[in-house]
Amino acid sequence: MVSELFEEYAEPLEVEGEEEELYITGRFELKPPKETGKCILLSVSYSGEAKRALLKLYDVEKRVIHFWYDDTRHKPYCLTDMTVEELKRSKVISHPGLVGFERVKKFDVLREREVELTKIIASDPLAIGGKRGSIRDLLPRAWEADIKYHNCYIFDRQLVPGMFYKVEDGKLIRLDSEFSGGEAENVLKIFEGQEAAKELVKEWLPLFLAEIPDIKRAAIDIEVYSPDPDKLPNPREALYPIIAFSLASSDGVKKVFLLRRDGMEVDESEVSRAGGMPEGVVVKFFYDEYKMIEEIFRELNEYPIILTFNGDNFDLNYILHRALKLGFSRDQIPISMTAGENPSALLALGVHVDLYKFFHNKSIQGYAFGNKYRDVTLDAVAEAILSHKKIQLKVPVSQLSYMELAAYCLRDAQLTLAFTTFQDNLLLKLIILFMRIAKMS
Repeated sequence: MVSELFEEYAEPLEVEGEEEELYITGRFELKPPKETGKCILLSVSYSGEAKRALLKLYDVEKRVIHFWYDDTRHKPYCLTDMTVEELKRSKVISHPGLVGFERVKKFDVLREREVELTKIIASDPLAIGGKRGSIRDLLPRAWEADIKYHNCYIFDRQLVPGMFYKVEDGKLIRLDSEFSGGEAENVLKIFEGQEAAKELVKEWLPLFLAEIPDIKRAAIDIEVYSPDPDKLPNPREALYPIIAFSLASSDGVKKVFLLRRDGMEVDESEVSRAGGMPEGVVVKFFYDEYKMIEEIFRELNEYPIILTFNGDNFDLNYILHRALKLGFSRDQIPISMTAGENPSALLALGVHVDLYKFFHNKSIQGYAFGNKYRDVTLDAVAEAILSHKKIQLKVPVSQLSYMELAAYCLRDAQLTLAFTTFQDNLLLKLIILFMRIAKMS
């Protein structure tokens, strides 16, 4: 049954706003700690505000995210075989993002020889590449110019996402992994007498044997009103209201926000029956979509990891643009979108994981799950892996009663969360393991 039921009594707020640009970043003050306990490195990104790499560390004991900014003055760069004198005579010298040049020696593995190159240092990643007129476009040849900056930072600092660190006196320190039961010794015995292989095993073994904590997380889903039941609303246009938001978390929280609509009354008898929803669900009604989105943002900021199924393309993308449409300032929105043909939704305070992209990977589909699913839809994947399905509808979403809508929306969030909890958090552990092996966040 529904354990709590609230209503927000507020006058509707009418705000008009034009979307100025597609990809934005809200400004949130992220204060790095001087000291932390044991943390797992979840994310490495670039902070445009601080103009430095930003690391998000999950505190295993406190179950919160800490932020740490680069303190090594690491800058974006690319390499070229042009000399400094040649570069000073080229268009590169007048680029506004240029910081300087540095001669460096690298080993050419194809020709098996050492070569001397020029390192072009820039003020920000987009100065190197990613927009028209970048430095790499001015060079006849460039190396390491297509590597995303956060990956470049990970490689240069020899960081391992998914492994353990702590902040001590403001400095980032890698923590050694501790193993029990002679696990490492048993593996190393297999390679007795093979010293080269043994050294590689010692390097890789901690990635596989280090513990993976149960990270606090929540899955979300939204439903949007549509006058055309056969057409999915365009998230970039965000013309129609968000009529439902659901959240299901790893610590047992289940919430649904519903937008009250003209001509639709709450059926008290249906509320008392809870529309077939599981016990302990909190349902909250809003008369004002603006206030509902404010509450959604508070929920997004509450969890270290937010899970979605196709949230990059729809859920978080739509919430962002709908907020702009209703007049939210960029500083108020904890969501931003990366540029490119396949944009990703990023969160200011937590880490977003779109499981649609994970399940869409052919290697995951074939090797990890034995081709149990063919179609990469929430319904198909959930039925194949969890033996559960979405609630099947007989009418369009926009025509559901409030409690039917709540149950439908919540089921989607619960299925998304369940992907990461079944078989003792198997999928979550798999994601962390891939982060460690690939050294990518």
